[in-house]
Amino acid sequence: MTKYPLRVDVNLSLDYLGRVFNDAQILSLKIPHITGVCLDSRAILPGDLFFALKGERDGHRFVEDALEKGARAVVVSENVTGKGISIKVKDTYAALVELASCWRTDWGKKIIAITGSNGKTTTKEIIYSILSAHVQTIKSPGTWNNHLGIPLTLLMIKNSHELAVLEMGMNHQGEIENYCQIAKPDIGVITNIGHAHIGELGSIEAIARAKAELFENLSSHGTAIVNLDDPRIEKIANQIKVKKIYVSMKPDRKADISLTKIGKLDSSRIQLNIKYGESILNLCGPFGNDYSRANLICALGVALICGVPHEVIQTGIDQISWPDKRYVKLTLGRGITLIDDTYNANPDSMKGAIKAMCEEHPGRKIVLLGDMKELGSYSRTFHQEVGRSAFEQGVNLLFAIGEFAKDYASGAINAGMKSKFSYVFTDRDEMLVSLMRDLQRGDTLLVKGSRGSQMEYFSEALKLKLPIERNR
Repeated sequence: MTKYPLRVDVNLSLDYLGRVFNDAQILSLKIPHITGVCLDSRAILPGDLFFALKGERDGHRFVEDALEKGARAVVVSENVTGKGISIKVKDTYAALVELASCWRTDWGKKIIAITGSNGKTTTKEIIYSILSAHVQTIKSPGTWNNHLGIPLTLLMIKNSHELAVLEMGMNHQGEIENYCQIAKPDIGVITNIGHAHIGELGSIEAIARAKAELFENLSSHGTAIVNLDDPRIEKIANQIKVKKIYVSMKPDRKADISLTKIGKLDSSRIQLNIKYGESILNLCGPFGNDYSRANLICALGVALICGVPHEVIQTGIDQISWPDKRYVKLTLGRGITLIDDTYNANPDSMKGAIKAMCEEHPGRKIVLLGDMKELGSYSRTFHQEVGRSAFEQGVNLLFAIGEFAKDYASGAINAGMKSKFSYVFTDRDEMLVSLMRDLQRGDTLLVKGSRGSQMEYFSEALKLKLPIERNR
């Protein structure tokens, strides 16, 4: 997976910094423009402005290092040593947020913000690709969806950009509201509301309230993209007064965007007829399951409100940069299909990925499952539910590893899977050996687990043992 250093290129004058920080002393400093904003001293480039943030490690400890590497100035909240210019503020994170928020306000164009329990990053990439085929657009890199990534993304925006696409993650109440205060989004997308982070938030209702903060904090002239296939999102939409664009995968819903026909073109591409406002789009792409089509219709809702002509949309779809390790299909040696979905997992995305695999692929279907994190007291129940769903969807072999591996297995066995087709491991090398022994030509294999489960170990090992023939 690509890791992006916490640094962005900028072009900031002293006059601008002095106005943002309300500090006349800055204007008297004899330094040229700031050419970058950096939060990690290891990534400093000459000309950068370094913010000494206090977190797990106090950034003030690295001020001297940042200056030695060529930082033009540092933003600090306490006295520091080192030869260079320091800008002292009460709170360095608040200063970063103020700078990003002012930059966003001065830019003054539309921002699209995306949240949801599943599909945020993929939907962001689809939206970005379609909008980029129409006007100059910028997006948050990778999964910059938190308290650091969002302000940095805002600082990446240039005057030449017409639109910006941000992703907003959350694991507690008030987090999305805070991000909205910084980014001031005009268009909001909630992809879905599921059980991710239920261990922290306590209930699906609390998760819905946290996600609702996006719609509730849109600008007065903003637009909510409402997924009618999720009743919780529909309920939230009924309680807000901004403009709404309705999307659905069901043709009988009164939606602005809806699927009307699905047909298969070849092994990797699907033909879709989609109601797009008053037009009908004929699109093709790798949308072979509900999992991916739900992301697409949300993206098309954004395209509609942004005025993207229907003839441009296919171009955008053809140029999508699909996120790494999110339901990425690879054809390995011996005709084995590997579905690498190892970036993260929660109960809904687990069941969705298993359902998608079983819908799309004939023949034997195998799952390699790691623990789902952040489920708290619900952990055993949800792991058992996923095991049961795997059997009911048509999975033939289940391999599980981790603290809750036995719960995956018991869920599948209680649903009817024979115990000889369900394997539990504590050692990943033993699990890999067992899997390689059982693999047959033409099998389809899904590998998935939460980030902390590090299930990419298996997908990377399989690619080495059975070299890739093609992907997507």
